[in-house]
Amino acid sequence: MKRHYHKYRATYHSLSEHQRLPKIEKLQKEVVSQQSMFKKMNEKSQASTHASYVVAYEIDKRGKPFTEGEFFKDLMLKVADIVCPHKKGAIQNVSLARMTITRRIEESGNDLHDQLQSNAQKYISESLALDESTDIGSTAQLIFLRGVTKDFQVSEELLALVSLKQRTSCDIFEAVCDTIDKSNLEWSQLVGVATDGAPSVTGRESSFVALLKKKTIENSESDLIHYHLLFTRRRLWHVF
Repeated sequence: MKRHYHKYRATYHSLSEHQRLPKIEKLQKEVVSQQSMFKKMNEKSQASTHASYVVAYEIDKRGKPFTEGEFFKDLMLKVADIVCPHKKGAIQNVSLARMTITRRIEESGNDLHDQLQSNAQKYISESLALDESTDIGSTAQLIFLRGVTKDFQVSEELLALVSLKQRTSCDIFEAVCDTIDKSNLEWSQLVGVATDGAPSVTGRESSFVALLKKKTIENSESDLIHYHLLFTRRRLWHVF
């Protein structure tokens, strides 16, 4: 206010004290109005970002394609046209493009990995489930972790997604070992593994399962239990 006064001294110099007070009050109201406008804009921006993260989480949780975000947005806009037209602008500001959804999931992935590592410290036994998802560049190995706490609480999470150029038993074994070590999991607590029926995975001598069994015996002196794995409707089923 002082800087403003000195800048426009000639304008205010001719005003009396009683004339200056209303002018000052008007300037103060203008400042408050500007601050309120910026505050509302910031709150709307935060709400849009929060909504974008919520949608990204639900897409990832249900295993939907990342492009579903744009479909959800179009659907919400059509619903807003009917139910709450005055909210359509707020929905329009929510960014749900494929690249945005991908970035949101990657950003939250670090926190989820930290939570997984924290929960893994409570496990008294663990088992792994492996499945392949192939694209034109390489074979992506999905690694799931199932853990049991001393209170018999069972949880199952996606532990890692590892890209493999080769599908040999040694490549898969090294990828799994690296994942377990990076996740700070105890080899002595690994009691089972579920895989598909590929020869490189289930052979007797040099398969992935054989190598993993040797590794567990070295660390826990107990034999690893192997299950055949079926994927049905995005859920894991162990065939005993």
